[in-house]
Amino acid sequence: MKTLRLLAAFAAITLLLPFCGLLPTAEGENDTFVMSVDSVNGTRWADFVCVYKDRPSTLQNEWGWNIVVSAEGIAVEKIPGGDIKGKNLAVPAGGFVVTGTGDRGQALYDGIDLGDHVIFDAYGMRVLASAWEINPFYEVEIPFTHYNAVRYSNTLVIYNKAGTTTGTNGYGFEAVVDAEGYVISAGGNDNLVPEGGFVISAIEPADKSTLQMYCIPGAKCVIDGWSVTVSYDESMLVSTVDGELSLLEEEFALAKDQLRLIDYDSIRKQMDALDANTVSTLEVRDEMIDAIADIRHAMIESREVEVRGVWYVPLERNEESVFATVAEMKRVGINQLHIGLINGGKSLLYISDDHPFPVESRVRRFDLLGAYVKACKEYDLELIASVPIFYGCGTDRNPDWLATPSKEIENPETFASPANEEFVAVMKEYLEYIITHY
Repeated sequence: MKTLRLLAAFAAITLLLPFCGLLPTAEGENDTFVMSVDSVNGTRWADFVCVYKDRPSTLQNEWGWNIVVSAEGIAVEKIPGGDIKGKNLAVPAGGFVVTGTGDRGQALYDGIDLGDHVIFDAYGMRVLASAWEINPFYEVEIPFTHYNAVRYSNTLVIYNKAGTTTGTNGYGFEAVVDAEGYVISAGGNDNLVPEGGFVISAIEPADKSTLQMYCIPGAKCVIDGWSVTVSYDESMLVSTVDGELSLLEEEFALAKDQLRLIDYDSIRKQMDALDANTVSTLEVRDEMIDAIADIRHAMIESREVEVRGVWYVPLERNEESVFATVAEMKRVGINQLHIGLINGGKSLLYISDDHPFPVESRVRRFDLLGAYVKACKEYDLELIASVPIFYGCGTDRNPDWLATPSKEIENPETFASPANEEFVAVMKEYLEYIITHY
């Protein structure tokens, strides 16, 4: 029993190291600093490490410890927590900012020096830094505490009873290892133990980060006594992509079985264009993983909704501007456009100089409604032209058309009377012109 407690204590101490630890690199080089990353472009919570990239700024406050990394992968600026320079810090084009809070933020700041080489391994969610060229490959030894036991706090458990699940709750992290010793999936809980393989399961934050950083799909795991050695080298880059492509094939088959409304031919061509055997570096691996993620997004069914409509008051003065407006609406997903043809008592449709409705001067020079009809046909938007029948339709010029209120009111509305035959005839002419010309 004493031995078990000593093992557990040793495991707890050892597994804190990958949070902000050192990895051995090539002979003659300094050690590599490694920090696990909690989020990319997310909110930086307490005792949290984030990477911000491919955006103008971090949008975070000044209470974080920041390392700014150039497009060349060099740490060019360090900003301590509380320094106003760290507020909404600019993200360099092609580079990134790694920032942390609490003890982890302090460890990040202390562990990376100006001029260090820094890389972000997005697949393993870890930042690596060294004064020398970085070796991203590794071999780490992770102690565990139990076999096939309940995953309580301060435990790291190996489950190896094939055909059963780990029975764990949703608060941990697990790596599933096949019969050949390769990680085939990482993340989640209550995983099925594969035939001849095992599942590594963690609940403590430090342990979860360790598994997340090192037990990535494609990594090799070997159990020796009360520890599991996890390694990842150049040969395993192909294994990682092969595994992701196999999962993608299963997802594609499932999409077909479910008769999803997706572009199968396009997705198949994209899948066939990916060859795991071309992967030779971490950068190429990550590009391939990104491409696989894009294909997964394309397999999410997106049914058309009935309406994505906007009500719009046209302000354009020429046909070119109308087409630009409709093109932008199409770009953001609008499929139905409503325009009001009478606004502020003036018509946006010119019929003739004799017509009694007042007309905006700009539509005398070009056919605004005609331009919208052409643009909406070209960009496949439904066009709805709206006309108020009794309100604001030339009553300023023709007070005889007004409906008479039964009693005096302070702010009488300018409604035309449906009993006024002249108004009814003019309105019918206006509507008939729209119907017959458009």
